[in-house]
Order: sequence, then C-alpha cells, then structure tokens
Amino acid sequence: MVASWFSVESALYGLWLDSGDYEQYAKQQLIDIEGQVNRDGLEIAEILSSKIPTKLWVFYDTDDGVPVACPGCGKPLDEDVDWGTGKCESCRIQM
Repeated sequence: MVASWFSVESALYGLWLDSGDYEQYAKQQLIDIEGQVNRDGLEIAEILSSKIPTKLWVFYDTDDGVPVACPGCGKPLDEDVDWGTGKCESCRIQM
C-alpha cells in the first residue's frame, strides 16, 4: 500500500520537477488535498498512526508562498515544527 502510493506520488513529483507540458497537471494533483494521491496518503497515515504517529507531508510550491493554513480544515498551521513550515495534528498533515 505504501509502496504503491509512493510510486504515484513520486511520478507526479517528477512530472512537476520536469517543468514540461505536465507541470501544471502534476502540481494540481499534488496540491489537491481531496485528490487521489492525497486521499490515499492520508488513509495510509491514519492506518500507520495506530502503531506510530504518522503525518502526510503535503506538497506546496514555494513559488506560491509559504502555507499558513491547513489545506484540509483551513485552520492555522502549528508552526512549532522541526521540519517544514507547519503541521495540523487533527488532519495528520505536515507541510
């Protein structure tokens, strides 16, 4: 399950990095919190959290600025993080 999700997410990320014809498509898929790749990632984070606390690292494009709100619930991100810009514990999201 994790390997399959990682393969899809990595493929989309690779398309976005390529900056070619698929860049905008890949970006839309990566930032859409209700899109398949993020729904699957959140489901995996929930399953894994039964054993060890797990969050989904959600993509954002730095060209769009630093996110300040959770893409899931819209609440302000908790900026008290060692990595990234913020997290939302209730949505299991890290950015």
